[in-house]
Amino acid sequence: MREQEYGSAERSRGEHPPRPATQDPLALDDGGLAQGRSMRYLGIGTQFRIMERSGTVDKALRVLEALHAARGPLGLAELSRALKSPKPTTHRLLASLLHGGVVEQGADGRYALGLGLVRLGLGALALVPVVRAAELELERAARELGETFFLVKARAGRLVVLSKVEGTGMLRVAPDVGTEVPVAVTASGRLYLALAPHLLAGSPSARGVSAAALKRARTLGYDVNEGAWIPGLTVVAAPILAHGELVSCVTCAGPAARLGGARLRDAIRITCGVAARVSESMSGSRSEANQRESRAKLK
Repeated sequence: MREQEYGSAERSRGEHPPRPATQDPLALDDGGLAQGRSMRYLGIGTQFRIMERSGTVDKALRVLEALHAARGPLGLAELSRALKSPKPTTHRLLASLLHGGVVEQGADGRYALGLGLVRLGLGALALVPVVRAAELELERAARELGETFFLVKARAGRLVVLSKVEGTGMLRVAPDVGTEVPVAVTASGRLYLALAPHLLAGSPSARGVSAAALKRARTLGYDVNEGAWIPGLTVVAAPILAHGELVSCVTCAGPAARLGGARLRDAIRITCGVAARVSESMSGSRSEANQRESRAKLK
């Protein structure tokens, strides 16, 4: 069956039953598409239920994740195989995602992630003040050292890359924006555990860090990871503080062959300098930021 025929075929089957006549008028209904557990909300003399999870939303998210993992356009059959989902179901999901602009369809009929996701992603990042405050500093640091700089922040108990500026070197090694970063084996992870462990409470990747490593990170005001996360990758991280509270980490990453000796010391100095200036911007105070920047220059 051709792809354009699926919509009419599904309508003819009448997959969505009408609402029961006795349905609570305050209930939020998704047209019969959602499946999942329910939760109760109590009003004045009224109980009503809404769906805690929507099966359709979950499936749509899986479509987006599959297209992201493919790193290129996929046909309907390819995508259905990847999702282990019937073609009609996959086609219906794609139709909704196309309408929302988060998926695009090329002239060859294949599907890819759409620019609507960029709009949504940039909108979400715009709500994080540290991203705006650090943008120019990251660009300057990447030009000065030639290595990649990025921001890492704790979100919902996980460490996530929020922003990234590529270096000028031929070999560039760093995670993509939105990537989750492990805690115990990264410099930014150890800084979070040393300065704000409550932000990573319950994270399974936070186990196994020694008290000595955390004390060292607190004392130095930065941390260095040489190959513990990715073999051959050296990472320097420094904390961004706003009014004494950890809000993010500035991180510099590059091949170990380039980041050693005097160049590693330069990376530490530049990374701590970025963190100090962004901290100043976030909190409006130079005292703490200057102390940390000066301490890094003495190492």
